[in-house]
Amino acid sequence: MIWALGIPAWRYAALYLTFGFMWSAMQYVHHYRTERHVTRGARNLFVLRPIDAIWLNHNWHRTHHEHPTVPWIHLPTIARDDGQTSRGFLPWAYLKMWQGPRKTEEHVQNKYAGRVIQ
Repeated sequence: MIWALGIPAWRYAALYLTFGFMWSAMQYVHHYRTERHVTRGARNLFVLRPIDAIWLNHNWHRTHHEHPTVPWIHLPTIARDDGQTSRGFLPWAYLKMWQGPRKTEEHVQNKYAGRVIQ
């Protein structure tokens, strides 16, 4: 693809590195300082509605954990039905997460490992 489109290899690599950093940061901010639990170990974060739409409701992350087979367009409605109206503010959560991970000796058994949750 790089050769066919005439893309310099360093630009292609820079794109992947940037995307990887952003995706990792987004995953981390949704799980930072949450309960160590398979379905409740995430948080919903608030961003403006147009950004929610562009990011395919990614910031309804806890709702996605609790209902992994629900299409993204239904996550806000499901969250309201579940009473999940509280969402943290993304910029503050993002800045606070740079305090780093916390060491723990707690281990959580994932009873859903290898199975599709209905």
